Amino acid sequence: ENQTRTCVESAMVEKTANDGRSNPVTDEDGSGSIYSSHSDDEDELDHSDEEDDLQMTDASSSESILPSRVHLLLLFIFSALASYVVQVYILGTPPSPALLSSEISPYSDIPMFATAESEVYIGVDDHLDRSAEFKKSSVEVCRPDSSEEGSCENPLLDPNLKPMGKVNFGRLKAAIARMERLGMDINKDYDVNGSLEDSDENELGFDDEDAPELTTRTGDPQYLLEKIEAIDTGYYYASPSVASFYIDGEGNQISASPGVSGGGKSKPISPMGGFDPATKDRVRPLRPDFTGFAGKFVNVSPDTLVLFWEDHTGEGYEIATALPFQAVDTATFPGHTFYFTPEYDHSHQLIRYIMTADEPVHYYDSISDNDRKYKELTAPQRELYHLHLVNMDYSRDYLVNSRRSFMGMFPFGGLPIHFMHPANYFGQHISVVSNERYFVTNPPRKEGMEQLNSKMYRKRRKLENDGSDNLSLKEYRSTEKMILNMTVLSCAPRVFEIPNFLSKVEVSHLLEITAGLTLESSSTSGDNTNEAKDDLTETRTSTNSWIYREQSPIVDAIYRRAADVLQIDEALFRDRDPSERRDVSSKAGMAEALQLVHYSKGQEYTAHHDFSSPHTLNVHQPARFATILIYLNGEDDGLVGGETVFPRWENLESHGGLQVTPEPGKAVLFYSQLPDGNMDDLSQHASYPVMEGQKWLANLWVWDPIMEFN
Repeated sequence: ENQTRTCVESAMVEKTANDGRSNPVTDEDGSGSIYSSHSDDEDELDHSDEEDDLQMTDASSSESILPSRVHLLLLFIFSALASYVVQVYILGTPPSPALLSSEISPYSDIPMFATAESEVYIGVDDHLDRSAEFKKSSVEVCRPDSSEEGSCENPLLDPNLKPMGKVNFGRLKAAIARMERLGMDINKDYDVNGSLEDSDENELGFDDEDAPELTTRTGDPQYLLEKIEAIDTGYYYASPSVASFYIDGEGNQISASPGVSGGGKSKPISPMGGFDPATKDRVRPLRPDFTGFAGKFVNVSPDTLVLFWEDHTGEGYEIATALPFQAVDTATFPGHTFYFTPEYDHSHQLIRYIMTADEPVHYYDSISDNDRKYKELTAPQRELYHLHLVNMDYSRDYLVNSRRSFMGMFPFGGLPIHFMHPANYFGQHISVVSNERYFVTNPPRKEGMEQLNSKMYRKRRKLENDGSDNLSLKEYRSTEKMILNMTVLSCAPRVFEIPNFLSKVEVSHLLEITAGLTLESSSTSGDNTNEAKDDLTETRTSTNSWIYREQSPIVDAIYRRAADVLQIDEALFRDRDPSERRDVSSKAGMAEALQLVHYSKGQEYTAHHDFSSPHTLNVHQPARFATILIYLNGEDDGLVGGETVFPRWENLESHGGLQVTPEPGKAVLFYSQLPDGNMDDLSQHASYPVMEGQKWLANLWVWDPIMEFN
């Protein structure tokens, strides 16, 4: 299973390089064009080899294999009992719950979330219960303590988190009245055992023999309402006033942000017009020159649709395929026009949308005004429809409370399980101690790989009682205590600058690795299967490749240091043995391979987000949580331009974007999620064109709560 997963993830990693999102739109007035790529088809994994091998062709074969089967069964029972005894009576902990799989579903051509092994759950019972179970088992993930594995303070509750309170799920109540008015029997779509009937192939693509089991009340809005109203509606993040970003921890007013026009190179710019701290809550940020934002389009219908963008000439460009009851997203600007078409008739526009920043999320609902179509829905389809009604009502109240659009899928997801650094004011300094001291010389490859492959190397390193540490390859590292100093460049979005994240030797090591790699054209959403898009303006013109943590001890040290910066246990950045971090249900790593990116003269990456919409029924709602950009060269290497820019940062000083100048070894940390788990639309960022020379950097993406590509 591990080999299968490794092969599949390796094959998918380039295809899903940027979280499966559509490429951003490249111009603001709608007069230009867009570049996007999308691939819907995934090869179905064949998990039936073992079953085929066990099928006997005659009676003699069955008799000959019977003793071995009995022995295997007895061995399995004995092993399970022994494991239980060891865990309960020796380790003092109960066996961990079933793993919540982050692997590809065996029904990989079907938009369905798979739990452990091949089980597929559709009913809301299983999803809500497993979502709650995962959150409960993961509550200790947030911040590792030096004394005991898995323990942490509770940094989840940001002071600006406010309870959502009671939500009126009026749409779902209307669905209850609708079913009564139509005289619908909720039990007509399944038998008493909960399996689909009277259909050679149901709407999810299963044959009868593969049909998943349903909960006993699937598709019943009254039952769903009871379940939804019984759970906590969670929190929303109340954004602090932009004026508070100019007041330090001691109450002093700050006269300049370190991030204006140069990324860490301060300009003495006072807040425009100044402000009275007593009235800071009424101060509004300056309107940025850049007006883009994330657009989300939800297909609330049982039909597969295609999303198109229309340019100023009326020509349409395909953006993405929206599967039944699923969402797609893309970067956009005010005034841009999008439309949905049926999958096999692109000339028929079902609905058109003209984008505004106040309404970035759009729903195509073909069911609410069509009783015939509603009655034709099967139980699983009806439940998906009802879940979207729930999400619409929750999104409405979230918008009223937080003044921002909800990009998630209630009731799934929730607060991030990872720690988030505060960004209270510009120039705020945060110091992080890391045990992963700099490499100052390259260790011999043989010795380094032997250390990397040893069991002791995989253990979390921490200071011993005498102040020493169990750091490997010490003779090749610096002897000084390692303190990484972070500076807040932006509070909304949360952006931090980390000088000297890498040593010169570590920078050179990453660049040396590239000599043996093949760089390919970068894209924002994986495979580009539409040749027509070759004529469009590309949003990303760089090339990239991938560096895996297991490639060298230095790369491994970079991952461990990044974990220290994020205050996340490094074990969560890799696949783990069942005995490791038993408090965490998922055993798959939450960090992607390092993406090494190269920009030549004239190349750029226009404004985009690092997140996208996960599957509707994915109980985790996994998405990229944080990004660490690591620069590998700068001005001294002949680089001119290539700044990283956050065009929508909130401030009182500039209408322009927050710019960060590349310097070798410097890193930038920013979060793609808000403390309430919603996506942070302000995290949109870009790479300015390289004017002279070339630009090298590495991206490290960390997911929450698990890593699972859409």
